[in-house]
Amino acid sequence: MKNVVIVQRIVCEYRKAFFSVLQKELADRNINLSLIVGTPRPGEESIDVLDSLPFGQRLPTTYFYKKTCWIHRLYATAKTADMVVVVQENSALYTYPLLITRLFGKTTASRIGFWGHGANMGRVNSRILPDKWRKFWQTRVDWWFAYTNKTKQILTNTGVNSNRITVVNNSTDTDSLRNIVNKKQQQASQLFSKIFNCRKNNKTRVGIFCGRLIESKMITFLLESISQIHRQLPDFFMIIVGDGPLHAEVEQFCANNSWCRWVGAKWSGDRADYLAIADIWLNPGAVGLAVTDAFAVGLPLATTDNKTHGPEIEYLKNKKNGLITPPIVKNYTVEILQLLTNDSLLQQTRKEAANDGLKYSVDSMAARFASGIEACLSIDKARFGLFKLKR
Repeated sequence: MKNVVIVQRIVCEYRKAFFSVLQKELADRNINLSLIVGTPRPGEESIDVLDSLPFGQRLPTTYFYKKTCWIHRLYATAKTADMVVVVQENSALYTYPLLITRLFGKTTASRIGFWGHGANMGRVNSRILPDKWRKFWQTRVDWWFAYTNKTKQILTNTGVNSNRITVVNNSTDTDSLRNIVNKKQQQASQLFSKIFNCRKNNKTRVGIFCGRLIESKMITFLLESISQIHRQLPDFFMIIVGDGPLHAEVEQFCANNSWCRWVGAKWSGDRADYLAIADIWLNPGAVGLAVTDAFAVGLPLATTDNKTHGPEIEYLKNKKNGLITPPIVKNYTVEILQLLTNDSLLQQTRKEAANDGLKYSVDSMAARFASGIEACLSIDKARFGLFKLKR
């Protein structure tokens, strides 16, 4: 039986189902999966779920500055594996002993796979040296697990062999979320009354935001937008799910506007009551995996062309399953109002979102990931030199 190790700094709740499915998928292919995870930073303990995954192992971790980190004993633990998969991050110092071993043509070393975006998509302005450093290593691993086709294009432009890239279609546990919300939707009127202390009518429209309350999510922009929407559509209500540094601004806004509710951080199915009564998902800032959650429950997602999105933004098709507007409050609100006040258009857009949501799931993602691992293990190891890949 082959042994594969995946390394994560921490395991967030949204990855729990994926790793569970992947472990079973690989076992069916006679491949053993081990998960090696670092120690969370102070304050992150509540979002790390490694303890619920029996095939995981925690190793002590040292942090430098904000993001740079070293996972102790990783090399000694992982070097005997047939393959090691790591997230490509310049700040992940713990990856370099494994990478350097492969760089100098050590064919006895573990195969190395990168998993990730292929670029720093959360940054508007490029930084020459970090970008060159990232690109140097991108072509010196045995396999790539690309989040989306957009990531694959970034990698092939860098010089990565397309035959050594698996597009996994990054996703959340959409099936579970869809099933829970579908059941809750049968009680939508009661849930609405419970949340807003009033009755829902046939003109009522509900928006929802789910995410961290941070600058990159354009929270101030969101609050200005929903104010304008409510002013022109008095039967518009809003639910904000999430927590973060900007919670005071959101809390104060909700205190002054009874049609808007802030419910704090909620995870997975805990959001079902709110998603069940929503008509549209509003996220003007950076969008990543939120788009798969929105589509899973048949909600179009409205965002802006703000240049900070993750690769999953390619799932969103403007005016088909959602909206992408210029990052201007007026443009954003006008497009949303046109959608919310046109019943047939709203229902068609929701249908498109729901249909597209069926394409993305952890089952599909795990199957793709496992196929990539199997393919990598089946080929002869490439030899890597300092300046080029020798095949």
